[in-house]
Amino acid sequence: KMGFEFSFKHLASLEHLNVRINCNDATRSRVETAEASVRNAASAHPGCPRIEIIRKYENCMRDDKVDKEILKDIDGHEVVLREI
Repeated sequence: KMGFEFSFKHLASLEHLNVRINCNDATRSRVETAEASVRNAASAHPGCPRIEIIRKYENCMRDDKVDKEILKDIDGHEVVLREI
């Protein structure tokens, strides 16, 4: 579970939802999960608001495989490998 749970039902007059997602150092799956959570919450809204989702810093997004490549340095601290 990625921790994206919210609702807009209490905003009865909501007509347009403009969402900006900061993709800087986020994994693709985390960004896609956030977008899906926004869409699901909006689709459950009684007024069916229009949704606009903008990805900020999309070019700084990490691949999911990078998250899995965690190593330990000589002191035992986790180090994430990143391609440069």
